[in-house]
Amino acid sequence: RKFSLLFKKVIMNLSRFFVFALIAIATAGFDQVYANDAATVGNERNFLSMIGDAQLQHHPSFFDDVQKIVEATAEDEDAKNMRLGGGIRKMKKKGKKKSKKKCDPANIELLDYPQWEAEKGYWIGEYTFLKGDGNAFVSSSWNYPYDHYKGFITGEVSGNAYRQRNVFLYPAQEASMCNVDIPVVGDGECGTNGNTKVFQADQAATTCADGDIEGLYIQGPFSLPTKTQLVGKDNALLYQVFIPGAMVGKDEDVLLQSQLTTITASGPDGQIYRTRTAQGFDAFVLVGESTSTSYYRERKVSKEEFYAALETTIADYNIREEDLCVWDSQNNAIAGVVGSLEACKEHLEESFTLGDDLDKGTKNIFVGET
Repeated sequence: RKFSLLFKKVIMNLSRFFVFALIAIATAGFDQVYANDAATVGNERNFLSMIGDAQLQHHPSFFDDVQKIVEATAEDEDAKNMRLGGGIRKMKKKGKKKSKKKCDPANIELLDYPQWEAEKGYWIGEYTFLKGDGNAFVSSSWNYPYDHYKGFITGEVSGNAYRQRNVFLYPAQEASMCNVDIPVVGDGECGTNGNTKVFQADQAATTCADGDIEGLYIQGPFSLPTKTQLVGKDNALLYQVFIPGAMVGKDEDVLLQSQLTTITASGPDGQIYRTRTAQGFDAFVLVGESTSTSYYRERKVSKEEFYAALETTIADYNIREEDLCVWDSQNNAIAGVVGSLEACKEHLEESFTLGDDLDKGTKNIFVGET
């Protein structure tokens, strides 16, 4: 019994540590990718699943979802033993494995695939996040609005690795919400000052694809079944995450989140846009009922436009300098960081040190591998 309680406490703490935000990831050129070579198709689809994995962490309700998983795991001995990795939708029949050509994941070059080229650079996002009833999401610990807020994202690709850094900016809360028992974070004033959060993700391809587009989303001790596929005219990506059916007494795995990402280009200059909706579902009580949905609109910009817009948004949202890029995804103060515009720039520019970090052999930078 003592061991069970200790296990539950440890897992709960681990879940808080491993909940990271999404990074906005842009993809383009799908129409150039999935062509004649079947092996190449398998590789590209496998690497696309990394995009969905990173976006999953960006969902504002992701921490609450993980907490539900933790509770279910802690209460069920079988669930604890399988560490949520109870198979991918349906268990495959055992048989002799076919011999495969050896492949070293460290030698994979993501930039050999056109969709990854678009991951590099600077992106500005306009975000809306809604509850299952269609009203704006209300956080129990972050008293800022989710109907309209902004994200500033940088991304870099090097070898088999991807890195992103995010700064999300939230406007001041509506006055009517300042009477609820949800304090602001920091020393700002509810209804007067906005705030910021920072997110990050570092991922690397750790296996060679074999054409199977189903896999596991792995974050710390958790492994959730996922499925990734191209839809439409090779310009959209569907990524779904499931809870193992054994966790909830079902024969089939249960849908937790369904993400649709669409890439478009516009105008003579080929301006690239990325639009994403992530639909969340109850996988535990009212299984299949909608619990949330996001509407994220992002566009790729130059470095100059990126930082000019960042400064303008900070002023428009009346964010105090002391609150600039000092709060992590769980509203905790980041050790050693003093709030300033420079702190935001340093965080965002970390994306572009990926190549140097890999050259130095700092493989431990990867906190969310796939």
